[in-house]
Amino acid sequence: MLLKTFTPDEFKQFGDYVESPLYNSSKKVVELYRLLGKSYPSFTKEEVDQLKVFRAMFKGKQYSSMQVLYNLSNKLFELAKGFAAHCMYKTSIQQDLLLLNYLFVRDKRGALFQSLLPSISKEVESMEMGVEYFYAHWIYEKGKEMQTQHQHLFKRKKILTDIENWHSIDQAGNLYLVNLMNYITSFYRLRKDFNAELPHPYHFSFVEKLYESLQERVHPFVTLEFHRLKLTHYQRDEDFFALKEVVFHMEFEVSKVVKYNMFTTLMNYCNAKSAKDSYFSEQYLAVTAQAIAVDAYLIPINKQRAIEPGLFMNYVRHCIRLKRLTTAEEFIEKHREQVWDKYRTSAYHYTKAQLAFARKDFEQVYVHLQEIQVNEADFFYMLTAILRALLYYELKEWLLLEPHLEAMRQYLMKHQSNTTKGLLIGRKHFIVLLRRLMNLHHQCSRKRLNRFKEKLSAAQVVNKDWLTEKLEAFEKEL
Repeated sequence: MLLKTFTPDEFKQFGDYVESPLYNSSKKVVELYRLLGKSYPSFTKEEVDQLKVFRAMFKGKQYSSMQVLYNLSNKLFELAKGFAAHCMYKTSIQQDLLLLNYLFVRDKRGALFQSLLPSISKEVESMEMGVEYFYAHWIYEKGKEMQTQHQHLFKRKKILTDIENWHSIDQAGNLYLVNLMNYITSFYRLRKDFNAELPHPYHFSFVEKLYESLQERVHPFVTLEFHRLKLTHYQRDEDFFALKEVVFHMEFEVSKVVKYNMFTTLMNYCNAKSAKDSYFSEQYLAVTAQAIAVDAYLIPINKQRAIEPGLFMNYVRHCIRLKRLTTAEEFIEKHREQVWDKYRTSAYHYTKAQLAFARKDFEQVYVHLQEIQVNEADFFYMLTAILRALLYYELKEWLLLEPHLEAMRQYLMKHQSNTTKGLLIGRKHFIVLLRRLMNLHHQCSRKRLNRFKEKLSAAQVVNKDWLTEKLEAFEKEL
């Protein structure tokens, strides 16, 4: 029996290990440890007899099956193996870490935990990069955050869940990186600022240093997450292509949600870049095609797997931009039934209206817009309002266009707190520039046209391609 090999001190420490929620959530396993502890270190056959142990643990219940006790014994044995592995690698700092780990989870007030921090701070900072360093830094930084009460960024949680033999360099290092990257993602989301300076050691350059130190020992999932966060952090083309290469050639299984998150990260980057470079519209179509091929295009929504309407409409928008109208129409008809049912009808008719507008079939644009039922709180309210404004302009319905633009302006003022900053600016500029464009119809001059061109060139605005097309038409007429 493995438990026989433990010294009295180790057997006592093993008790702390078993009782820690970090490693074990079963109260019955704790009870089994305590019951067997009465027989330590002899563990004679009579003392650990299965029937005797069962009756002591399950008083009043019939001993009809060995399975329950077998499962508990097996769990205790697995915990003993993990603890034994730890003992093989432990150093003075590792003993402190085990205690810190235990106290981190169990000591709700944090008093004992915090009292140990000063005594190991110098040791942590002087350690070489490796398992002890990764693990020590993780625990130490959590302790400092508890001390400074930054509980809004980190909740107490199982930081070693489902990790076996956590003492190994590969697993401890990879685990540390995953948690560190999750922290950075949380930091960004709380501040909604991806250029924010992170406090040391959480700056992304620190993540890169740790990632490089693992070299070929990096787990494929960590590589995937690393490239995703790197693209999010730096927003560079080279990082986009690095992530795309990893995602397109994954040779290991990940959940559908992870796949979806990776592909949408790529799509979001393409959306942002395509405003200035149509090459990224091509990339968007390629990423979407691959996502569909590996079943990463659908996301669980309300117990169904569906396409988010935004992704559905973005694909059509990029096709129209590249003048691939047939491709857009085929995509709409093929995937319309997979769109989230809450927005399915509206998404279908909106994309059909976009397609009709690109073909200058304005009668069909009007027909499809009429099929979209929206209210002020609806996802499609401003989308349909913008398309309707474009329709009024093309039909030269000036008496309808001016009050429509004013209604759009008032809507944006009313709902600006619920709109992202970039989208709000883009839509406000659209209203201003479309009004200027409308005025050019009534009184056009080279001076006015140049002024409009300067404003358009500098503006962050939605439908910039269409506005540019109209500008070029005016320039040809002059």
